[in-house]
Amino acid sequence: MITPPRILALLAIVFGLAGLFMAIVPEDGYMIGSVQIQYPTWEEYLHDDQEQNGMNLEDLFEIYAQKNGPTPNRTDSLARVRAHQLAMKRFQFPEGDSCVLDAFFTTCALAAPTQRVRILHYGDSQIEGNRITGLLNNWFQANYGGKGPGWVPVVEIIPTDALDQDQSDNWIRYTRYGGGPTAGHDRFGLLGAFSRFTPSPTQPDTSAAATEIAPKKSVHDSIHHRPVYHQAWFDIHPRRGINGRYDRIKCAIGDIEDTIWYSVRSPERLVDTGLWRPGPDLLMPSWEVGYPPPDLRFHFRSRSSPNFYGASLESGNGVYVDNIALRGSSGTEFTRINRQSIREQAGEDLVAMVIYQFGGNTLPNTTKSEQVDYYRRVVIAQLARIRQLFPDAAILVIGPSDMSIKDKDKLVTHPFLPAIRDVMKEAAFDQHAVFWDMYEAMGGRNSMVQWVDADPALATTDYTHFTYEGTKVIAEWLIQAFEESRTSIQAPVQ
Repeated sequence: MITPPRILALLAIVFGLAGLFMAIVPEDGYMIGSVQIQYPTWEEYLHDDQEQNGMNLEDLFEIYAQKNGPTPNRTDSLARVRAHQLAMKRFQFPEGDSCVLDAFFTTCALAAPTQRVRILHYGDSQIEGNRITGLLNNWFQANYGGKGPGWVPVVEIIPTDALDQDQSDNWIRYTRYGGGPTAGHDRFGLLGAFSRFTPSPTQPDTSAAATEIAPKKSVHDSIHHRPVYHQAWFDIHPRRGINGRYDRIKCAIGDIEDTIWYSVRSPERLVDTGLWRPGPDLLMPSWEVGYPPPDLRFHFRSRSSPNFYGASLESGNGVYVDNIALRGSSGTEFTRINRQSIREQAGEDLVAMVIYQFGGNTLPNTTKSEQVDYYRRVVIAQLARIRQLFPDAAILVIGPSDMSIKDKDKLVTHPFLPAIRDVMKEAAFDQHAVFWDMYEAMGGRNSMVQWVDADPALATTDYTHFTYEGTKVIAEWLIQAFEESRTSIQAPVQ
């Protein structure tokens, strides 16, 4: 029978054992084989880390709401905190040269009325789904013209607010980053990926979804084999609202080894039909689809698929901020992509800026300082390659957000995150690029816990990624950093 004395005795035993473990287990724990056993110490229990939950979000947002900053004659600690946080929300410039972006804003103001100006936003999974990029695109187009989300892959694996997409199930996606099928070459284009509806020529055709158009072979056909044709399709369903304000679709198609029959249809009419002949050059066919754009199906038939490098949804001249999310990437792929394939897809559009937002995916594998310095050298090489590709473009490097890991019974900032942030900043300044410190802007050490616990939540319970509400906050702060930099030259806008 369970009685109150027995319950009290059991609780005493449990608390006694817990107290004993806290007394005898060393701070670093024990290693049993490859497994580390840790337990909180009495000192940690009685003197909790005051930085455990980072800066209070209400205080942080209150500081950021004060656009003019603290009163100049204030010298107390609160004034210093406010000054630091306001500085962290702004861009940081190499050698303090705040004029680095003057040429960029001048380009946006003077070139956008007569041509398409591109801002290539490369990043990891933090920008998937057009998050952050979409709001940035809206701000630039509101100020400098242009309509539409810009470049998107023809096969999208992550839902995006740019448009709705659908496709037949025989598409194969090849990427320069992460795992997946091997392409056998390095021509991955501007988006670092392409799709095919038959395997790359270096790979065996194991696609069960490929549709055989030719009749079944008979004994009579054994001498004269009939070609096997494959067909595939993808649909584009424009989102209503600001992302659906485009009237032209342009595709990038390369490595055409066999004649491609294509058609483009809306529910009401046949928009276009024709064929593309084999050839080594990159094709950039485009279709004027009218406004508002209709739902469209692109249908293809061939014995061998070309490489589909993406589709650009646009309307006239202006600025387009392209969302190029490389899931799982640490931003180390630029030196491993054929340069010509990137330049050809950029075409005659003017690339005025490249945003490089990475760092988070290198942390799980970082366990010693030598790896941090190696990453610094790698990032310098990537930024140098971007400089070679687009010599007139400005480069903006965005450091990683806070990322929490479990340390005994607490969630704390990954121990190497500040160091990774620091070397990304060093690499940016080495290449005369601008830096934005997202880690410090969101509150610094252990701030991710606050973002997860916010109401509504600003980050997910993986303590790594932002929620939709969180990405809106980050995007708004990034836009404010652009606004502050632009005011220094008073660039004319539309």
